[in-house]
Amino acid sequence: MKSKPTNSAQHQASQATQPTGIAPAQRLIRTAAYIRVSTALDIQENSFETQERYFTEYIRSNPEWRMVGIYSDYALTGTSKEKRPGFQRLMRHCEEGKIDRVICKSLSRFARNTLDTLNAVRKLKDLGISVYFEKENLDSMSIQSEFILSTIAAIAQEESRTISENLRLAYKQRSEKGLVSMFRI
Repeated sequence: MKSKPTNSAQHQASQATQPTGIAPAQRLIRTAAYIRVSTALDIQENSFETQERYFTEYIRSNPEWRMVGIYSDYALTGTSKEKRPGFQRLMRHCEEGKIDRVICKSLSRFARNTLDTLNAVRKLKDLGISVYFEKENLDSMSIQSEFILSTIAAIAQEESRTISENLRLAYKQRSEKGLVSMFRI
């Protein structure tokens, strides 16, 4: 007779090895999505709505998952977790035991600060909560995830810094030419 998993990580591992079509013996995995778009431009607004619809359908289509919510930050930077109330609420709900798994479009949508990314993923991992980054096809519970997460998070942080630097330079140049920006990205 199989022993009952003692924590969420073991539970998810046992679920992952079950063939499709076999009903899980345990409760459904409480799954949430995290979405972040960094600007309020129309194209980004559509991206936000598209991601929300996609993740709702994606989570609900998995018979082993139960949708517990979509957490989001709209037109907010990913460089600091303190400026993202949706992310903070997600983390709080994870700490309260309301979530077993988090799905995110990509690592750069989760956070662009390497330290924040690693700390959040490690904290969730310690709580037995897996984070799946779809674009990178990376699950935080996998053995190789720590190295890959560190590398990708550092690249995302540098990309964010470069974009910010380029925007500051563009604003400065426009200002020196007497041009006024109608909006900030």
